[in-house]
Amino acid sequence: SEKLALDIQQAHKDILDKVDLLVSEEIKNAEGGFEKVEKLLKENGAPISTLLQKVKKEENVGGPYIPDMSSALLTFPYAQKLTTVYDKVDYLESLVTLSDQMPLGYPISETRISAAFGSRKDPFTGKRARHEGIDIAAALKTPVHATAPGVVKRAFTNGAYGKFIEIEHEAGFMTRYAHLSEILVKKGDVIQTGDKIGLTGNTGRSTGPHLHYEILIGKNPVNPYRFLRTQRGKSNV
Repeated sequence: SEKLALDIQQAHKDILDKVDLLVSEEIKNAEGGFEKVEKLLKENGAPISTLLQKVKKEENVGGPYIPDMSSALLTFPYAQKLTTVYDKVDYLESLVTLSDQMPLGYPISETRISAAFGSRKDPFTGKRARHEGIDIAAALKTPVHATAPGVVKRAFTNGAYGKFIEIEHEAGFMTRYAHLSEILVKKGDVIQTGDKIGLTGNTGRSTGPHLHYEILIGKNPVNPYRFLRTQRGKSNV
Protein backbone atom coordinates (compact mmCIF):
# COMPACT_ATOMS: atom_id res chain seq x y z
CA SER A 1 0.00 0.00 0.00
CA GLU A 2 1.00 3.65 -0.33
CA LYS A 3 1.24 4.00 3.45
CA LEU A 4 3.59 0.99 3.68
CA ALA A 5 5.81 2.44 0.96
CA LEU A 6 5.97 5.76 2.80
CA ASP A 7 6.78 3.98 6.06
CA ILE A 8 9.62 2.09 4.36
CA GLN A 9 10.98 5.30 2.87
CA GLN A 10 10.85 6.98 6.26
CA ALA A 11 12.63 4.02 7.85
CA HIS A 12 15.34 4.28 5.17
CA LYS A 13 15.65 7.99 5.84
CA ASP A 14 15.92 7.46 9.61
CA ILE A 15 18.62 4.82 9.16
CA LEU A 16 20.60 6.95 6.71
CA ASP A 17 20.33 9.98 8.98
CA LYS A 18 21.72 7.97 11.90
CA VAL A 19 24.53 6.51 9.76
CA ASP A 20 25.35 9.94 8.37
CA LEU A 21 25.48 11.38 11.90
CA LEU A 22 27.82 8.63 13.08
CA VAL A 23 30.07 8.97 10.03
CA SER A 24 30.10 12.76 10.34
CA GLU A 25 31.16 12.48 13.97
CA GLU A 26 33.97 10.10 13.03
CA ILE A 27 35.08 12.46 10.25
CA LYS A 28 35.05 15.38 12.68
CA ASN A 29 37.11 13.42 15.22
CA ALA A 30 39.56 12.32 12.54
CA GLU A 31 39.93 15.84 11.15
CA GLY A 32 40.50 17.11 14.67
CA GLY A 33 43.31 14.62 15.01
CA PHE A 34 44.77 15.74 11.69
CA GLU A 35 44.66 19.50 12.35
CA LYS A 36 48.29 19.80 13.39
CA VAL A 37 49.42 17.35 10.74
CA GLU A 38 47.60 19.45 8.14
CA LYS A 39 49.14 22.62 9.53
CA LEU A 40 52.70 21.33 9.32
CA LEU A 41 52.10 20.09 5.77
CA LYS A 42 50.64 23.43 4.69
CA GLU A 43 53.64 25.20 6.20
CA ASN A 44 55.79 23.09 3.89
CA GLY A 45 53.67 23.72 0.80
CA ALA A 46 51.85 20.38 0.82
CA PRO A 47 48.21 20.58 2.04
CA ILE A 48 46.44 17.33 2.86
CA SER A 49 44.07 17.75 -0.11
CA THR A 50 47.05 17.68 -2.48
CA LEU A 51 48.63 14.63 -0.87
CA LEU A 52 45.33 12.73 -0.77
CA GLN A 53 45.31 12.79 -4.57
CA LYS A 54 48.60 10.87 -4.53
CA VAL A 55 47.45 8.18 -2.11
CA LYS A 56 47.23 4.88 -3.97
CA LYS A 57 43.92 3.55 -2.71
CA GLU A 58 43.22 1.23 -5.66
CA GLU A 59 46.55 -0.61 -5.80
CA ASN A 60 46.50 -4.43 -5.82
CA VAL A 61 42.72 -4.84 -6.06
CA GLY A 62 40.35 -6.54 -8.51
CA GLY A 63 37.19 -8.57 -9.05
CA PRO A 64 34.14 -8.54 -11.33
CA TYR A 65 32.05 -5.39 -11.70
CA ILE A 66 28.72 -5.87 -9.89
CA PRO A 67 26.64 -2.67 -9.81
CA ASP A 68 25.51 -1.55 -6.36
CA MET A 69 21.73 -1.49 -6.53
CA SER A 70 21.16 -0.36 -2.94
CA SER A 71 20.83 3.31 -3.90
CA ALA A 72 18.69 2.46 -6.94
CA LEU A 73 16.06 1.01 -4.63
CA LEU A 74 15.68 4.36 -2.91
CA THR A 75 14.01 7.53 -4.12
CA PHE A 76 16.41 10.26 -5.27
CA PRO A 77 16.82 12.25 -2.00
CA TYR A 78 17.68 9.09 -0.06
CA ALA A 79 19.97 7.76 -2.81
CA GLN A 80 21.80 11.08 -2.75
CA LYS A 81 22.09 10.84 1.03
CA LEU A 82 23.55 7.32 0.75
CA THR A 83 26.11 8.53 -1.80
CA THR A 84 27.11 11.33 0.56
CA VAL A 85 27.67 8.82 3.37
CA TYR A 86 29.81 6.65 1.08
CA ASP A 87 31.86 9.70 0.06
CA LYS A 88 32.50 10.58 3.70
CA VAL A 89 33.63 7.04 4.47
CA ASP A 90 35.99 7.11 1.48
CA TYR A 91 37.44 10.43 2.70
CA LEU A 92 37.98 9.05 6.21
CA GLU A 93 39.74 5.99 4.77
CA SER A 94 41.96 8.29 2.69
CA LEU A 95 42.96 10.30 5.78
CA VAL A 96 43.90 7.12 7.62
CA THR A 97 45.89 5.86 4.62
CA LEU A 98 47.73 9.16 4.27
CA SER A 99 48.60 9.20 7.96
CA ASP A 100 49.97 5.66 7.71
CA GLN A 101 52.20 6.68 4.78
CA MET A 102 53.62 9.86 6.30
CA PRO A 103 57.04 9.80 8.02
CA LEU A 104 56.01 10.58 11.59
CA GLY A 105 57.75 10.02 14.91
CA TYR A 106 61.41 9.51 15.82
CA PRO A 107 63.68 7.19 13.81
CA ILE A 108 65.75 6.43 16.92
CA SER A 109 65.07 6.21 20.65
CA GLU A 110 67.33 9.18 21.38
CA THR A 111 65.59 12.55 21.18
CA ARG A 112 68.32 15.18 21.72
CA ILE A 113 68.57 17.40 18.67
CA SER A 114 72.23 18.41 18.24
CA ALA A 115 71.78 20.46 15.06
CA ALA A 116 68.58 22.01 13.73
CA PHE A 117 67.26 22.38 10.19
CA GLY A 118 68.22 25.45 8.20
CA SER A 119 71.10 27.89 8.42
CA ARG A 120 73.91 27.00 10.84
CA LYS A 121 77.64 27.42 11.36
CA ASP A 122 79.41 24.60 9.55
CA PRO A 123 81.17 22.39 12.15
CA PHE A 124 84.30 22.07 10.00
CA THR A 125 84.73 25.47 8.33
CA GLY A 126 82.94 27.74 10.81
CA LYS A 127 81.15 29.44 7.90
CA ARG A 128 77.38 29.78 7.52
CA ALA A 129 75.90 26.82 5.67
CA ARG A 130 72.51 25.28 4.97
CA HIS A 131 71.60 22.13 6.90
CA GLU A 132 68.81 20.26 5.08
CA GLY A 133 67.98 17.88 7.90
CA ILE A 134 68.39 17.59 11.63
CA ASP A 135 71.07 15.83 13.68
CA ILE A 136 70.00 13.62 16.58
CA ALA A 137 72.82 12.84 19.01
CA ALA A 138 72.98 9.16 19.91
CA ALA A 139 75.31 6.50 21.23
CA LEU A 140 77.24 4.54 18.62
CA LYS A 141 75.22 1.71 17.03
CA THR A 142 71.83 2.89 18.28
CA PRO A 143 69.16 1.14 16.13
CA VAL A 144 67.64 3.32 13.40
CA HIS A 145 64.03 2.63 12.37
CA ALA A 146 62.04 3.63 9.29
CA THR A 147 59.42 6.28 10.07
CA ALA A 148 57.00 5.19 7.31
CA PRO A 149 56.49 2.30 4.89
CA GLY A 150 58.30 2.55 1.57
CA VAL A 151 60.97 1.20 -0.76
CA VAL A 152 64.73 1.60 -0.31
CA LYS A 153 65.97 3.68 -3.25
CA ARG A 154 69.61 3.96 -2.18
CA ALA A 155 71.72 2.25 0.49
CA PHE A 156 75.45 2.82 0.16
CA THR A 157 78.40 4.95 1.28
CA ASN A 158 77.67 8.43 -0.05
CA GLY A 159 80.54 10.87 0.45
CA ALA A 160 79.79 13.46 3.12
CA TYR A 161 76.70 11.51 4.19
CA GLY A 162 78.82 8.47 5.03
CA LYS A 163 76.84 5.25 5.18
CA PHE A 164 73.48 6.39 3.91
CA ILE A 165 69.91 5.13 3.32
CA GLU A 166 67.18 6.80 1.26
CA ILE A 167 63.60 5.50 1.41
CA GLU A 168 60.83 6.54 -0.96
CA HIS A 169 57.33 6.66 0.54
CA GLU A 170 53.85 7.08 -0.94
CA ALA A 171 52.26 10.51 -1.49
CA GLY A 172 55.59 12.05 -2.51
CA PHE A 173 57.55 11.69 0.75
CA MET A 174 61.19 10.62 1.04
CA THR A 175 63.39 10.10 4.12
CA ARG A 176 67.17 9.99 4.40
CA TYR A 177 69.34 8.53 7.18
CA ALA A 178 73.07 9.33 7.23
CA HIS A 179 76.41 8.83 9.06
CA LEU A 180 75.44 5.24 9.87
CA SER A 181 77.89 2.67 11.18
CA GLU A 182 75.96 -0.18 9.54
CA ILE A 183 73.37 -0.46 6.77
CA LEU A 184 70.89 -3.31 7.33
CA VAL A 185 68.87 -2.97 4.12
CA LYS A 186 69.57 -2.90 0.38
CA LYS A 187 68.17 -1.11 -2.65
CA GLY A 188 64.71 -2.40 -3.56
CA ASP A 189 63.80 -3.66 -0.10
CA VAL A 190 60.17 -3.05 0.90
CA ILE A 191 60.16 -1.40 4.32
CA GLN A 192 57.41 -1.15 6.94
CA THR A 193 57.08 1.51 9.62
CA GLY A 194 59.37 0.67 12.53
CA ASP A 195 61.64 -1.72 10.62
CA LYS A 196 65.27 -1.58 11.76
CA ILE A 197 67.26 -0.31 8.79
CA GLY A 198 70.65 0.59 10.25
CA LEU A 199 72.77 1.61 13.23
CA THR A 200 73.95 5.11 14.10
CA GLY A 201 77.58 5.93 13.49
CA ASN A 202 80.20 8.54 12.71
CA THR A 203 80.86 7.95 9.02
CA GLY A 204 81.26 10.64 6.38
CA ARG A 205 81.51 14.31 7.29
CA SER A 206 80.69 13.92 10.97
CA THR A 207 82.19 15.07 14.27
CA GLY A 208 80.74 12.28 16.43
CA PRO A 209 78.09 9.53 16.64
CA HIS A 210 74.67 10.80 15.62
CA LEU A 211 71.91 10.38 13.04
CA HIS A 212 71.44 12.93 10.28
CA TYR A 213 67.76 12.68 9.29
CA GLU A 214 66.01 14.35 6.35
CA ILE A 215 62.42 14.49 5.09
CA LEU A 216 61.61 15.59 1.56
CA ILE A 217 58.23 16.30 -0.02
CA GLY A 218 58.77 15.88 -3.72
CA LYS A 219 62.29 17.18 -4.19
CA ASN A 220 62.05 19.79 -1.45
CA PRO A 221 63.69 19.23 1.96
CA VAL A 222 61.42 20.22 4.85
CA ASN A 223 62.04 20.67 8.55
CA PRO A 224 61.65 17.22 10.17
CA TYR A 225 61.23 18.60 13.70
CA ARG A 226 57.43 18.68 13.95
CA PHE A 227 57.15 15.45 11.98
CA LEU A 228 59.22 13.87 14.74
CA ARG A 229 56.79 14.97 17.42
CA THR A 230 53.58 14.21 15.52
CA GLN A 231 51.92 10.85 16.00
CA ARG A 232 49.63 9.19 13.46
CA GLY A 233 46.10 10.53 13.82
CA LYS A 234 46.98 12.91 16.66
CA SER A 235 49.73 15.25 17.77
CA ASN A 236 51.51 15.79 21.04
CA VAL A 237 53.11 19.03 19.89
